[in-house]
Amino acid sequence: MEKFTRETYGIMVYQEQIMQIASEMAGFTMGEADTLRRAMGKKDRDLMAKQREKFVLGCRERGIGAGKAERVWELMEKFAGYGFNKCLSGDTLIEMADGSRKPITEIKSGDLVLTKDGAFRAVEVRPSGIRQVGRLTLANGMTLRCTQDHPIFTQRGWVNAEDLRVDDFVVVARELPCGDEAVPDHLPALLGYALSEGALGYEGHFYLYSSASAEIDDMCRTLAAFGNTVPRVERRRRGWTGSVRPVRLDRKVPSDAVEFLFLRCGLQWKTALAKRVPPLVDRWARRAVAILVAKLFQGDGCIHARTRSIFYATSSEGLAGDVRRLLLKLGIPSTIHRKRFAYRGGHRVGYTVNLLGGRDAIARFHRLVGAHLVGEKPSELAGLAASYSGTARLLARGSVEVVPPACYLGPLREAILKRFPSLRAGCRALGFAYRLLFEDRGKRGIRRDTLEYLAARLDSPALDALVAPGIGWSRPRRFVVEGVEPTYDFEVPGARSFIANGIAVHNSHAAAYALVAYQTAYLKVNYPIQFMAALLTSEMGDTDKIVKYIEECRAMGIQVHPPDVNVSAVRFSVAGDVVRFGLAAIKNVGEAAMESILRTRAADGPFKSLEDFCARVDLRLVNRRVIESLIKAGAFDSLGVPRAHLLATGDAALESGQRQQREKAEGQASFFDLLSAPPAPTRVAETQIVPEWETDQRLAYEKEVLGFYISGHPLARFRAVVESMGITSTAEVATRSAGSRVLLIGQVALVKEIPTKSGNRMAFVTLEDMDGTVDVTVFPEPFKAAAPYLRSHDPLLVRGRIDDGDKGRVVLAEDVRPLEQALAANGGIESARGGVPSACRLRVGGGPEHAEVVATAKQICAEHPGPVPVFVHVLLPSQEVVVRCRGLAVDAGPGLTTRLEALLGRGGVVVEGAERA
Repeated sequence: MEKFTRETYGIMVYQEQIMQIASEMAGFTMGEADTLRRAMGKKDRDLMAKQREKFVLGCRERGIGAGKAERVWELMEKFAGYGFNKCLSGDTLIEMADGSRKPITEIKSGDLVLTKDGAFRAVEVRPSGIRQVGRLTLANGMTLRCTQDHPIFTQRGWVNAEDLRVDDFVVVARELPCGDEAVPDHLPALLGYALSEGALGYEGHFYLYSSASAEIDDMCRTLAAFGNTVPRVERRRRGWTGSVRPVRLDRKVPSDAVEFLFLRCGLQWKTALAKRVPPLVDRWARRAVAILVAKLFQGDGCIHARTRSIFYATSSEGLAGDVRRLLLKLGIPSTIHRKRFAYRGGHRVGYTVNLLGGRDAIARFHRLVGAHLVGEKPSELAGLAASYSGTARLLARGSVEVVPPACYLGPLREAILKRFPSLRAGCRALGFAYRLLFEDRGKRGIRRDTLEYLAARLDSPALDALVAPGIGWSRPRRFVVEGVEPTYDFEVPGARSFIANGIAVHNSHAAAYALVAYQTAYLKVNYPIQFMAALLTSEMGDTDKIVKYIEECRAMGIQVHPPDVNVSAVRFSVAGDVVRFGLAAIKNVGEAAMESILRTRAADGPFKSLEDFCARVDLRLVNRRVIESLIKAGAFDSLGVPRAHLLATGDAALESGQRQQREKAEGQASFFDLLSAPPAPTRVAETQIVPEWETDQRLAYEKEVLGFYISGHPLARFRAVVESMGITSTAEVATRSAGSRVLLIGQVALVKEIPTKSGNRMAFVTLEDMDGTVDVTVFPEPFKAAAPYLRSHDPLLVRGRIDDGDKGRVVLAEDVRPLEQALAANGGIESARGGVPSACRLRVGGGPEHAEVVATAKQICAEHPGPVPVFVHVLLPSQEVVVRCRGLAVDAGPGLTTRLEALLGRGGVVVEGAERA
């Protein structure tokens, strides 16, 4: 093995290594070794079992012991788990450097493929086994089918397909190369007319239709240029020109026009829904592509002066994608929209290809395509292009092509400050909005043509690189899991990326990923606590991932404890056999405050009370806001005092600490400072303890300062309902098909109410459960009843159906009601909470010093009257005495238990539940 894995540090990384080891150790032929490789790729258990038996037997015949052979086989099986990942489906089309495209299954070693950074050589494609794939859809209509963990390039860097957010920008191809084959003009002209206006369902001829005489004349000129072809015009009633078709001069010889369309282009019998641009177009030079685009738009294109837009309409989804690709060959980006339009008394689905880029795109279209248009369209296009004359360069005129802020903000600020004394002065001189130099959630980014103008004015190579013609940006709409099927991958060593279906994706097969996968798997198995702490630290800025990894910790049996001023480090850390939250995870606790806390704790030991904390840390760095955030996050829980009490006494502790620090600074040492022993800490018990908050309030504060819940979840008590009622979690919504009906449980995290055109009101809601969030649309009819519930923080039961709209996947609500109300209606509330409470048991010490505690507990119970009997367990040195409190019964809800736990400590109160018969 060393001979084949020396360069990869003793770890199997490449599929070739598997084949070489099998050949060397077990005597496999190259054909047998390839069968082994394919078995691993397909994750075929039966075939793998046969290969294992063959491998061990072959090793034995070559004098290798069974134990060693089994050990090597185990390592090969581990490689099968990580070496065949991040893959694409077999229908993926890869853009090549020569302007053509290939299915991923046909990529060969040495092929020159197009990447986001130019043209690079590829390594031959490899099957990667049968895996679950999903469909990624972008706002511009581009789609890609890939595994969930396949990296896509965004403004944040490489992001797995399943982790893309709606506010991300995905890199897409903005310009594709043309071929170098110069062809006569009549070939692309005829193809364009045939695709847009042609009837091709005939044996030996075809028809080209039009109601414009200029177009009919142009069609006749085009057909007349073909050998053995004469155009014949057939007129409709009332003298309207209707169609033109080819007629042969020599009846024994086929028409060149017919042979071109039917044999070379393969368009015979193609209906409107099945028409596609033939592959031979990829070999054509730019002039031929421009003529083809002109004739397509001549037939089915629209130049709309009022909205300053140009678009192409077709009923063929495939042809829409082909037209967009042709426009990219001309350096013109576009987007595809799905439409429904009236057709012969009914409706049909259609597609429009809309040009992006505003002024610059229209000018480029006019320059490259306009000369090949006929009739009224040339003047319409010229008028549209001329409408920009005299307008300011920075005025927005129909462009929605933008560059994300994460890419341009830094270089733009730097370029302005190189030429102007300040950012504001530079903006005034450039006529540029000052607010665009800062993050603004209301702004998607800066228009590409604006950035191009600024790059020229500022003479900035960094900005110029951002508007390079090769790449553009588009928003992700959704990623929907579709099923399990064969997948494939290949490597581009120099670029580590390639363009698949117009989208920039990462190397599918890369040694670094395989190596990291193996190493992280080893760490997770052998050092699970340390591994999860490091994983949580690496994702501290991503709340959704933090929640996901905390759930994974719980599933692995690893406890994740809240932050603690006496234990926590800056980041997530290991404390014994638990993961401890880092102080950096708490909002409002800055780096300087954290350093002060850690420095003081290291120098003088743990903090004994909130007063001690305020007296020792630097209060110029650790202010009231920091202390309140620490309390709400539970960072002082180890002091044994309720969070509510700490927050209530925080001002007094802060004032005391400020006074002590001020006196020390002025040289006024107290009497106790002169003694060798420190003063006795203030006893919290000497003051009236403020009862702890209700559970929901405590959790709400946690989410406020952490972004998620750590010590519990408001919906956790309904876990049994989720399991028994078939509730769909928010994480499962992405895996369901559009139109599926779902039942959701959650709380409203965000609600936006808007008026409709009819004067009614509706709402867009973000619903949160224990797994994440989902967008819910509540239309006016269900909103009438649901409005008060949506404005509360109570758990809701939402019934609706899944819909894929322009803004991604949402749930259209049909019924919204409080969960408690819904469960009470069918008698399910008791099961949701684990049963009807039957007894409340308090545990206290037996000494005389506990008499006051017992009296306080009795007073608390009296303030929560109800049907549940109370039992006091007195813990004596040698026995436990149980006393029932006659005449005392309570409502054993969270309000009571929280107050009693604050008094008696954890485990001091137990509420027993009797299940219903």
